[in-house]
Amino acid sequence: MASVGGYRFVVSDLQETVSRVDGGAALAVFPDALAGQRLAGSAADRAKVRETLAQLGVNPLLVGAFRDRRRAA
Repeated sequence: MASVGGYRFVVSDLQETVSRVDGGAALAVFPDALAGQRLAGSAADRAKVRETLAQLGVNPLLVGAFRDRRRAA
């Protein structure tokens, strides 16, 4: 079970959804001081995973887990 920003998720359900979208994608749950926990996703094509998850209508927190984390230097 993961608690993210007031939402509770069954992690295995989230991982199954991500796996159906992209078999090579991975999802992790990390502690977060403000939100309780945080979702972070990794995939070869994060944009495609985000788009597909959004089209499926999943919780925006799961979609956001696959955002681009690179910052400009």
